[in-house]
Amino acid sequence: MDVGKRVKKLRKEFNISSNELTKKTGISQPVLSKLENNQRKADVAIIETICAALNISLKDFFDVQNETNSTLLKLTSHAKKLNPDQLEKLAEFIESINNIS
Repeated sequence: MDVGKRVKKLRKEFNISSNELTKKTGISQPVLSKLENNQRKADVAIIETICAALNISLKDFFDVQNETNSTLLKLTSHAKKLNPDQLEKLAEFIESINNIS
């Protein structure tokens, strides 16, 4: 797996600039740039930090064979930030849409 390409792809799918990601992670711009361009190897701590900033799991990061649709990853990322009542309302909304189709 090309970790640098994966970081860059996910960052772009989440519409996050490299500057934004450096602010969210505390990883310097030069380190992130070298990582995305495969001039630096990523250790687990850096990947975990990037995953936390994107609010995805390590499994989602490494699961490229069964790669989840980026929209679903973003939805899951946003849903993790909801309180229980908001999450229930979201689930009801999704169920109502499915019942219409």
